Amino acid sequence: MSRTHPQVPAICYLELLTNESSINEAVQVLGEAFGWQFFYSGCDKSKDLVYASLLCYTKAAFLDGEVWVAKAHEDHRIIGVAVWFGPGQKFIKKFGAGSYHDHSADLSSVMNKKNAVGGIYFSADCPTRLANGGHIYDKGVDAILGTDVRLNNWHLQLLGVHPNYQRKGVGTSLCEYIEAKARTQGVLTVLEAPDPKKSKEVYQEKMQYEWKGATELIKSPEGIPSVSFNVLTKA
Repeated sequence: MSRTHPQVPAICYLELLTNESSINEAVQVLGEAFGWQFFYSGCDKSKDLVYASLLCYTKAAFLDGEVWVAKAHEDHRIIGVAVWFGPGQKFIKKFGAGSYHDHSADLSSVMNKKNAVGGIYFSADCPTRLANGGHIYDKGVDAILGTDVRLNNWHLQLLGVHPNYQRKGVGTSLCEYIEAKARTQGVLTVLEAPDPKKSKEVYQEKMQYEWKGATELIKSPEGIPSVSFNVLTKA
């Protein structure tokens, strides 16, 4: 049964990130949570590129969405981060020949660096980046949920907890806060998980998300594994 309010672990408290000076600390935690691997090695195992990519997403949500953090009671350090976009909000809002949301332009400049193998995903003239005026990734999600269903609900873009605090309920509490907010608004929370095991054990069994389907395998450039995303929602 869904809780009305998040059950926050005793080790931490939740806070909406409102101070831009704390963004870098939040991004550092995300990087450590992911083991400095992002875009399935699309950042060519470069910590600097991973950091810059995560920074683009986090800054975008700070401006156009919501970034929630969990802070340790003992020293008020950030130990967990959830990057959310609410109804009508999106990391990339415009598509078409050379037409991009500002945040996408920031990410494109990062991923088109010489050693960023994943730059093919983010170049304006790349067929995998644009498909009939729409992002192939978004089109895959829309094919499962329906056109703009994700856009019209709360979407979890990134969730990460520092390795020292994982499996203590921190990530769950960060999700539950927005889940409760979404219920009061009469909308869903939506997320995508590339790892089938995590999708089943964490999001479906532990957090009660409903699996809606998996996107078709997204073909990747040489050196990056092709990937399919599990799409899940929660009412």
